[in-house]
Amino acid sequence: MILLEDQDRSLWNREQISEGRALVEQAPASQRFGMYTIQAAIAAIHAAAPSTTATAWTKLWPGMMCWRR
Repeated sequence: MILLEDQDRSLWNREQISEGRALVEQAPASQRFGMYTIQAAIAAIHAAAPSTTATAWTKLWPGMMCWRR
């Protein structure tokens, strides 16, 4: 296993990341989300960051608040 901070982000498939982010953004409107949706949102925030230290955690919390039931 290669830790996130040790990964070469230039090797990541940006097309697949964009597709995944679009799906995560649609989740709150579907009213069908749960634990895996939150995990996907966290992964999307990590994937959007240029490095692990640049992860925009403040973007994640407001999104989670709209998923409350």
